[in-house]
Amino acid sequence: MTHNLLDAFDIRQNGHELISLVGAGGKTTTMFALARALKSLHKRVLVTTTTNIFYPGKDECDGVIVNEAPAADLFHALPGGTVTVLGGNVV
Repeated sequence: MTHNLLDAFDIRQNGHELISLVGAGGKTTTMFALARALKSLHKRVLVTTTTNIFYPGKDECDGVIVNEAPAADLFHALPGGTVTVLGGNVV
């Protein structure tokens, strides 16, 4: 499944990717499945949305950052092989 998902999005193992998901239904599920697939390649994955989502479970990410205006260097400090969720606030 991991490689099928990466193939479907034409993701290269050694490249840097910016992926945007739009549409109705399934975006959050796809977003976290894709994040897990990228994590398995030891990628540094940052997940964020323009809308509200439920607070992620422990199986969906390694860390959560809640900050309305994070500094760019914060992202560079994240280790490879992790999934971090960024949000502006917690509701």
